[in-house]
Amino acid sequence: MKKGVIAIIICLILIIILCLVEIFFLNNKIVEISKKYDSINSKVQKNSFNNTSSQDNSGKEDEVTEPKMTEVEFIRTFIVLADLHSVDATGQYNFYAIDQFQNFDPFVVKIDKNYTLKADKYYEFTFKGAKIDGKDYSIKDIFDNFTIVDIKETNKIGLDQIQDAV
Repeated sequence: MKKGVIAIIICLILIIILCLVEIFFLNNKIVEISKKYDSINSKVQKNSFNNTSSQDNSGKEDEVTEPKMTEVEFIRTFIVLADLHSVDATGQYNFYAIDQFQNFDPFVVKIDKNYTLKADKYYEFTFKGAKIDGKDYSIKDIFDNFTIVDIKETNKIGLDQIQDAV
């Protein structure tokens, strides 16, 4: 019986030793992988678009150009789907649900109280601001990035509406 217990104890000690060796090697692999990840990550950060310089194929450093901004004024026609009868916390703005011809994506906007808009009426919104050349602007982008200069009611419908490019 003592030989059987001794054999079990020896087997348990061998299993424990093998587990410890395996843990040691796994830890070394984790450290090695972590170092590779850090190396790759630092290379990516150096070549990032947000960096102030980048390298071309000749190895020379060139400055990254800023996107070109252009001052614009344009008109877009929207239909007011609903006056939401809601005022912002400052009391200076009303909320309206609007849509653009053939857009089929209603959008809630905040409009200065100086303008009184009515549901089911079309309005020409004149916007002004700086645009980034080559960027496509959604309705949300337009209202977030440009200032409303004027809003006029219009009778134009369908393809007769003014939908200036940004």
